[in-house]
Amino acid sequence: MNLKIQIIILVFSFVFGGFFGVLVNLNYKLIFNSNLRIRAIGTFSLILDLSLLYFFLIKKINYATLHPYFLLVLFLGFYVGFSYSRFLRK
Repeated sequence: MNLKIQIIILVFSFVFGGFFGVLVNLNYKLIFNSNLRIRAIGTFSLILDLSLLYFFLIKKINYATLHPYFLLVLFLGFYVGFSYSRFLRK
């Protein structure tokens, strides 16, 4: 994999992690609901949809070659997006 594709994937992973963090804050009431069924369905559907979307887009960009650095940048983007969008929980 050449350097240009790696940089594109790193930037994409960071942006997608931020997007994921914002969506977790938007769905905060659904994920942390007191009803166990609603909480399980909401969490499962959010995680499944976003992970399938991430791997589908990774497949389109670099034929689904995944490196641990991409996941580290994804988690860093999630932390940044989650931290800066806490006001959306209302």
